[in-house]
Amino acid sequence: YKISKRPLYRKNELFSAIKNVSVSGENEIAISWSKSQFSEFLNYKVVKYQDDKNTFINEFTVSDTFFSDNNVATSEHSYIYTVVEADRCGFFTNEGREGKSILLTGEYLDGSNLNWSAYENWENGVKEYNVEINEAGTFINVNTTPSDVRNFFEKKYYKEISGKNCYRVYGLSNMGDTSYSNTVCLSGKPIAVLPTGFTPNGDGLNDQFKPITQFIQEGELLNLNSFAFSIFNRWGEKIYETANPAEGWDGSYLRDPCRQGIYLYTLTATG
Repeated sequence: YKISKRPLYRKNELFSAIKNVSVSGENEIAISWSKSQFSEFLNYKVVKYQDDKNTFINEFTVSDTFFSDNNVATSEHSYIYTVVEADRCGFFTNEGREGKSILLTGEYLDGSNLNWSAYENWENGVKEYNVEINEAGTFINVNTTPSDVRNFFEKKYYKEISGKNCYRVYGLSNMGDTSYSNTVCLSGKPIAVLPTGFTPNGDGLNDQFKPITQFIQEGELLNLNSFAFSIFNRWGEKIYETANPAEGWDGSYLRDPCRQGIYLYTLTATG
């Protein structure tokens, strides 16, 4: 005698839509999505495409609601990710809403000229894009554009930046989510301009003697191969030396103030 019974199967009708896709480091993208609410849930499958959904790259099995992908070239391509849920019977849901990273490109043409791709696809759309520049190790906002504008041009001197101008863009959703682009560093012809004098009297105005530089490499004090700034007294004695374009002479030698007078300098600066 043989008895069989068809098992009762309940299909997962829910979709795990991508919440955010953001460049999180050099050639690294972070992806996050909402947690499954299905009682028979087993794991997630993240599917990866390059530039558009016609170019399949890979898929990954993930148990958590986030994934970090470090096999990407974020300065060359944008990437699309979708996520599906697997149940304990091995069946998958259909793909939900995907997320596409922002690709930032730029060139220096008498100013910084930036263009970027749109972030896709937040449920409530993109509210705005924000352009940031790295100033002394911290990104600061320099411009905000509406969601339909994805370019920016500026010709501005940043006194805290001596080397390249490094930009990134982040999209802001109407729900407050953010997605960052890759970082693009731009430079033009090297500039190094020196004043004819300074007043090291501690009043906060012109207290240091240093060149105004832009698009200059930082040097190494031992070989002075890219930036070297030295001060000499009238007898040819070196009283100050630096390989950092951001540093300047405070008018002292061996911690004692030097006399007012004429001093010589040498400057080597490489773009």
